[in-house]
Amino acid sequence: MTSLAIFLSMRAIGAFFLSTVLVAGVSIFISSCNDVSIPVASEVGTYDATTSGKGATLLSGDNDIYPNVVPALIDDQVYGVDYQYGSRNPSSTILFAAIHGGNIEEGTTEIASNCAGGNSSSPQHDFYSFDGKKPANNTLYDNDSLHVTATHFNENSGITRINNATKAIVLHGARNPTSSEKSAEGFGTNTKIIFVGGKDEALKSAVKAKLEEYFPQALVIIPTSQSSSYLKGYLGTSSSNFCNRTVSGKGVQLEMTWDFRKTLFTGGQLSTPAQRASQTWEMVKLAVALREAVE
Repeated sequence: MTSLAIFLSMRAIGAFFLSTVLVAGVSIFISSCNDVSIPVASEVGTYDATTSGKGATLLSGDNDIYPNVVPALIDDQVYGVDYQYGSRNPSSTILFAAIHGGNIEEGTTEIASNCAGGNSSSPQHDFYSFDGKKPANNTLYDNDSLHVTATHFNENSGITRINNATKAIVLHGARNPTSSEKSAEGFGTNTKIIFVGGKDEALKSAVKAKLEEYFPQALVIIPTSQSSSYLKGYLGTSSSNFCNRTVSGKGVQLEMTWDFRKTLFTGGQLSTPAQRASQTWEMVKLAVALREAVE
């Protein structure tokens, strides 16, 4: 049976599938990871606004507060309170990951988890997520402060995962384009956009084809070196980019706009973990599309 046939069968058993696959896929990460990295004592830090957090020196050309996860972020933030990371099914060589998961780039952890699978009724692929756990109203040290750009991301268990992968799709969240960006790029009024980056040209093409098949209402764009400076921001072709640290030195990253990610969650609500536990059929379609592209 093809994945599309499976998907159509899923629609016929809607409520059952959602409760046993999608919601379970999220809860597996929360409560049943079979390989969750536990920080050492030195990873438990305290806040000092004079030397870190909002008071830290920004990297040249970046908006990040921390130059890396280890040691900068973990020396200043508290594991289990401010952030967490976890993974499952390390035996697979196909990785779905979210390095800005949880409350950093909302929805990316849930997407990676559902794509990877991990329940008895579907094949399992490797899954990794680095999650922000701060409350939304924490203004001094908000979840954005936990964003370490993909070329500087160096959490040890995540690096082990990507280094062992033969294929990888790393999920990211992007902002909606501004009015001037939409006009300049010819997007029209569409703000449901997926930018497909990374060095794996063959996988990028397969991903783009599947996304256009399952999401004809969305714009799916592969930026190139000839693209505008705006689109070049989504190239993801640096060899040090997390997605490209696979066995072959190439992978794929997906940058999904806020408006596209909203379609994956009930009522377009994805700001909190509780809201993200309720997902739509668009999430099912996305998982099927990406698995078909990578398998």
